[in-house]
Amino acid sequence: MTDCSCSSPERSSSSSSCSLSSHERYKTKRGVTFASLVTPVCDLHGMHSCQCEVEFTMRRSNNVVTLQWEPFRGYVIPSGVRYLTVSQTINNLPCYEVSWALPIVHRGREMHGAVLIDPCQRYGRGNVHFVLPPDVAANDAFEIPGSSVSWVVE
Repeated sequence: MTDCSCSSPERSSSSSSCSLSSHERYKTKRGVTFASLVTPVCDLHGMHSCQCEVEFTMRRSNNVVTLQWEPFRGYVIPSGVRYLTVSQTINNLPCYEVSWALPIVHRGREMHGAVLIDPCQRYGRGNVHFVLPPDVAANDAFEIPGSSVSWVVE
């Protein structure tokens, strides 16, 4: 079961830092901001939005799309999981699968991971996946830093 509380000491200092309520989507000068679940994860915490979802911002300028996310953490539910999937699908996708290296903290150690944008949804639902290190087991803690990726669209 997912714990949706914002009671951890590092996150409860100010409720004004919590920015996006569940399933809200809004446009800003920075682009479209939305919150999404990341699966299969329990105790998911966006470290900025203070929620059980992760805040994403997507912006298109000419033919370049940028997707940014806040740092988040949680626990992987089943063993053998190779990637975490963002539940919310996105548009303005590249013509083919693209990926970028991304450091992921797994069991307290920084490991090599990746973020993958998959226009064909080959890995099930969702277009955005965070690729995990190969030795992930059930209940392993992970932390993914906030970052952004950009790709070209036609």
